[in-house]
Amino acid sequence: MHQHLAVAVIFVSIALVISGCGGGGSSVIQNGGDPQNGDDEPDPPPPSVSLVITSPNESAYIEEGSVQTISADASASAGVDRVEFIVDGAPIGTDSSAPYSWSWNTTGYSVGSHAITVTVYDRSVPAYSTSRSVNVYVVSLGGPPPPPPI
Repeated sequence: MHQHLAVAVIFVSIALVISGCGGGGSSVIQNGGDPQNGDDEPDPPPPSVSLVITSPNESAYIEEGSVQTISADASASAGVDRVEFIVDGAPIGTDSSAPYSWSWNTTGYSVGSHAITVTVYDRSVPAYSTSRSVNVYVVSLGGPPPPPPI
């Protein structure tokens, strides 16, 4: 029974570290030393990784079949390795040089709400930070407007 309790405490501890790191919805993930595998070296301090989606704005209306530029400001203490652009949880592109942006072709996306997130990866892997979601609406020309944001 004590073994199960220890496992539960480890999972809770990991969840708190992930959700408590950074601000603005960002997380920094870092591998720990593993004494069972002979790795008792302390980890270096996590790098500073920050990210903000600058375009499009929250609740923006985007015409169905159009191309929307997604832009982000990103920085990392060891330098930015890459910035990954994600729509509805699926990666759509990567940019490895500033200014960071990706052209999102909305063809094939349903009319309605879509969540955009962006992840920046620090050169000192495995540190990364993911932005908060920006929710946008793909709309059809001539169709009814989407419902207002809740």
